[in-house]
Amino acid sequence: MGRSHRVTSSLGSQFEIVVADDGHIAEVVGDWPEAGREFELRNPPAHMSLRHLPERLAADPASAGRAICFYDEASARTCFCDDTGRVLRCVGIVTP
Repeated sequence: MGRSHRVTSSLGSQFEIVVADDGHIAEVVGDWPEAGREFELRNPPAHMSLRHLPERLAADPASAGRAICFYDEASARTCFCDDTGRVLRCVGIVTP
C-alpha cells in the first residue's frame, strides 16, 4: 500500500513521493525536468536506500559514492539520498 507525501523541488515543482510499507520509495511523481538535469526534493519522508541495483546503474560514474533511494528503469529516473535524510537529489538519466 504505502504512504503518499507531497514535497516541492528546488525548481519549484510539486512532487508526490510514495513510500512503500517496507520503507523504500516506490514512486516519485511530478514534473521531472529533461534528462540529465538534477534537482533536489527537500524534506522527503523517511525512507531507505536501495540495496540491490541493476549492474549498469551500480557501475555508472554518476552513482559513485552516492546512495540510491529511488530508481525507475522504465522512465530512466534516479534519486540519490544525502546523508542527512533531508534531501533527495534526483535526475533523469540520459540513456544511450
